[in-house]
Amino acid sequence: MFRSSLPKKNESTRYQGNLYGAGIGYGYQWYLSPRWNLEATLGLGYVYFDYTAYSRQCNTCTKELYDNDKHYFGPTKLAVSLIYIIK
Repeated sequence: MFRSSLPKKNESTRYQGNLYGAGIGYGYQWYLSPRWNLEATLGLGYVYFDYTAYSRQCNTCTKELYDNDKHYFGPTKLAVSLIYIIK
């Protein structure tokens, strides 16, 4: 299971930044009967997080706490679908 390495949600901290990603996916479909199919999909990819943390000490001012970036490579999508064909 994907476990985020970003900081946990904190009421006194605000995060602002960008997320970039790219990946590839593959899926396969199995015929079960004239109206039923089963499909499985897997996606692998790379994600880059670039963010800045700010303090929420007041509503009109913000203090920059730190800049950080994270890299992730691994599964980005996993799905199993049961398909009913309407004719």
